[in-house]
Amino acid sequence: MPAGIIDLKTVPFEELVAYDCQLFPSKRPVFLRHWIEQPESTAFGFLKNGYLVGYGVIRPAHTGFRIGPLFANDEQISEALFQALLAENPHAPVFFDVPDANVQAINLVQRYQLEPVFQTARMYTKEIPNLPIDWVFAVTSLELG
Repeated sequence: MPAGIIDLKTVPFEELVAYDCQLFPSKRPVFLRHWIEQPESTAFGFLKNGYLVGYGVIRPAHTGFRIGPLFANDEQISEALFQALLAENPHAPVFFDVPDANVQAINLVQRYQLEPVFQTARMYTKEIPNLPIDWVFAVTSLELG
């Protein structure tokens, strides 16, 4: 396992919830508990100086596997997590939903020569949440953001 990458289940759960709150408009501890413990899924975190600075989950999909979320404080952390998640299922198709507002995420997919399958638009009924979009390399799911 690359330096910094750990099994997310070994991170104190409150620390995961606190990190996730920076990237999602509300606390979602019940959801997170179930999400990281899905059957046949893998969840990795990235620790830097003892702090959680990124995490990602890969789970089975109808076809292949889906990564989401992939949250990271910078592009290098996201790439390390991305590589670790890909290594879990090296021969299966892998899909993930990248916000086009994150230039670093676009750089990541271009480096790996990934191809778009379809595009969506994010819409809001009120104001846009004030979140660090440059830390969102893949949304949790299209249904959940």
